Amino acid sequence: MFIAKLLNTFDIAIIQEISDVDQQAPFRLLDTLNTISAPNTYDMSLSSRLGNSNTKEQYAYLNRESTSQVQLISAYVYEDTSKLFERPPPDDALKETIHLRKAIDDFIRKHPQYFNNGLITDILEQNVIDATATNKPSLKTNHPILLVGDFNADCSYISLKRQQELRNMHFVDFTWMINNQVKTNVRQSCTYDRILINGDNFINAIVPDSNSTVRYDLLHDLTLQQALAISDHFPVKFDIDW
Repeated sequence: MFIAKLLNTFDIAIIQEISDVDQQAPFRLLDTLNTISAPNTYDMSLSSRLGNSNTKEQYAYLNRESTSQVQLISAYVYEDTSKLFERPPPDDALKETIHLRKAIDDFIRKHPQYFNNGLITDILEQNVIDATATNKPSLKTNHPILLVGDFNADCSYISLKRQQELRNMHFVDFTWMINNQVKTNVRQSCTYDRILINGDNFINAIVPDSNSTVRYDLLHDLTLQQALAISDHFPVKFDIDW
C-alpha cells in the first residue's frame, strides 16, 4: 500500500529490478494503485524476465494517461545480440494525446544499464562507445530523449574521472539532471541513479528545482530498516510544465 500511495503522486513511473519469480507482484501493485487512483487509473507495460545469469528481473512502465496526457505508442526490449548488457534495456516511445503548451511532440524513454565490465553504454549510436576528446559524438535530436534509472554511476562502480569523460565526451549533448550532490541510495551517500535528457524543448519544459529524489524516509520519519523494506534506492523524479 505504501508503494502504491507513493506511485499515485506521479503521472508516469518506471520501475526496475522486479525480481518476483511468480510475476504476480507487478499486477498486485497495479490493482492496488488503481484502487487508490480511480477513476484516473494507470496502464502498465511490463517486460519479460530478463538477465544473462540465473538472476532475472523485469521492468514496469506505469502511465496515468488521463493526467499525464501522453500515450504509449510502442514498447520493446533492446535486442542485445552481442551480450553487451547484463540485462537489456527496454525502450518506450510516447506521444502526447493533446496539444501541450510546451509542444513536446514525443519523447523516447530508454533505460541504459552498465556493461558487464562496468562502463555505461549508449544504444542510440554506436560511436558513443568510442568517443574521444577530439571525436565527440553528436546526439542532438529533434525528438527529446530521456535516459533514466540506476546506472551504478557513483562510488565504487565508477571513478570521478570516468564520470567526467562520460559527461564531456560520450554524453556531451545530454543534460545531467541528477548530480553527485543528490543521495539516491538508502544505505550510502551515493548517486547511483541518474536522469539524462536531450532536446531543448524538453529541457526548457522541466520545472526548475523539481529534479531530485523522493526522500520517503524523511517524509514519513522511517528508520533505516523501514526504508529498506520499501527499496534500497530513492526514486528520482522531475516535473514537466506542459
